[in-house]
Amino acid sequence: MTLRRALGVAALLVALAALWLGAALRPAAADHPLDQSLGVAMTDYGNDPSVLVDQLTRLQTHWWFEFVWSGAGDPPGFTKVELLRPCYARDASLMCTSPGPSVAEVQARAQQKPGRYWMLGNEPNTVDQDNLSPSAYATFLYTYGTAIKQVDPTAMIVGPNALNSTTLCQACAGGASSLGGAAFTQQVWTAYTQAYSGTAYPTPDALVDVWALHAYQIAWDLAILPPWTNAAWAQGEIAHYRQTLTAQGVPSSKPLWVTGWGSLLGYPCWENTSQGVRFNCAYDDVAVSQFIQTMVGWLRTTGLTSYNVQRSFLYANFAYPELWQAQPAARAATIRLFEGPSLNAPLSPQGQVYANLVGFGPAWPGGTPPTVVFTPTVVAQ
Repeated sequence: MTLRRALGVAALLVALAALWLGAALRPAAADHPLDQSLGVAMTDYGNDPSVLVDQLTRLQTHWWFEFVWSGAGDPPGFTKVELLRPCYARDASLMCTSPGPSVAEVQARAQQKPGRYWMLGNEPNTVDQDNLSPSAYATFLYTYGTAIKQVDPTAMIVGPNALNSTTLCQACAGGASSLGGAAFTQQVWTAYTQAYSGTAYPTPDALVDVWALHAYQIAWDLAILPPWTNAAWAQGEIAHYRQTLTAQGVPSSKPLWVTGWGSLLGYPCWENTSQGVRFNCAYDDVAVSQFIQTMVGWLRTTGLTSYNVQRSFLYANFAYPELWQAQPAARAATIRLFEGPSLNAPLSPQGQVYANLVGFGPAWPGGTPPTVVFTPTVVAQ
């Protein structure tokens, strides 16, 4: 190779490297249709924007949210849904250790990016999550929802993101949820209209642009045998919640989102020990992956056409072994779409399935999860 050719190749390699680095924080451009009704809960990406973009890109989804207020991620080319909570962290006694932002802080962020979707509350009907009474949630919804709309009339309010419609959280920290999502929403409606009927937003439906629910099998007393992968049950909860909204006068044209769904327990076995819960079996990748495939198929068809479910978010990109597991534990009990919260972490079997489904490909034909091939390319900004 001549010196001139060698220098030319070196220059080309430098240019390609610069091009790659310049594209590192941009979404990939797919050469095939993508199902952008499928989002993801990003529970842990190390607060590193490059990890965030890497994982969203390989999952092929542009819609996401996270559980913290001060996260570093909101990269261009993706759609972040803001999650606003009264409390972001609790101690072992369930006392709040990280209160939510002030109205002024929320309004400042709303003005930075008009037209954003705002999820108000995360399982307010659950003791170990937001733990709000219906009247307290009505106040929270009105206070922050109207504050956001005041500075950004194009903002979209998403709520209440309650846990399930009929089934309570069983044996959860602090005790079972007091109300299923349907009863909780009905009581919020009553409290809200009593307090705010004379305002510009006289009913919850006047303020809420998108109604939202979580759908998880959850019974830590093992009233539900593991693995928790009953898709028909989750579908029934979603259907019941839409029927509840209809009874409240919400038109069928008003969108419904499932802002949290998945399997919180993918092991088919369970043993209580003095050190905590131990799983003396392998995580059931097959059952959990089939659950994801079945749910996505239903959400795209019956969920959309019968209940107007326009978007859903799978939980979660990554999870460490839960604290209640006997240590050392091999992996978390819940779904994790990646094997780590780091750059270039491999997709898990469930991550491969979900990425393929977002790309309208077969989930895993022949019984073996395929390797997702998704090449990043430059997107014009």
